[in-house]
Amino acid sequence: MNDSSDKFIVAVVAVIIKDDKFLIMRRSENKKAGPNIWETLSGRVDHGEDPYDAVKREILEECSLDVEVERRPVDTYMTRRLGHPMLLIVYGAKYLSKEVILSEEHTEYKWASIDEFASLTPLKRLVDATKKVLELDSKVGS
Repeated sequence: MNDSSDKFIVAVVAVIIKDDKFLIMRRSENKKAGPNIWETLSGRVDHGEDPYDAVKREILEECSLDVEVERRPVDTYMTRRLGHPMLLIVYGAKYLSKEVILSEEHTEYKWASIDEFASLTPLKRLVDATKKVLELDSKVGS
């Protein structure tokens, strides 16, 4: 194939938990994919990069928080980004310290409940993945 349909994207998602809430961020209006939507922190895996390293890099780049990332992904799923297939690998992370510093990719952030996130985002599969992270976290914490 020589057309753009052979492009395949791998991305990571971080659900960063602080107390009983988690970090959501509003995408910048100038983003090609999903402008102005609320999401959890995410980013693409660079060619040859380990997904675990990618999620740690993305956390630093997009919010600058100090977190502890779970080594094993909690969920994976397929979606599409600008017409291309995209595999999302979802990790849970625990907030440790620092304040959020937004990159140019997002315009605002908040610490939200799952119900609030579900009411703000059209990304229903991401809501389901986030629920899995929160359920696992509550089992580990009990």
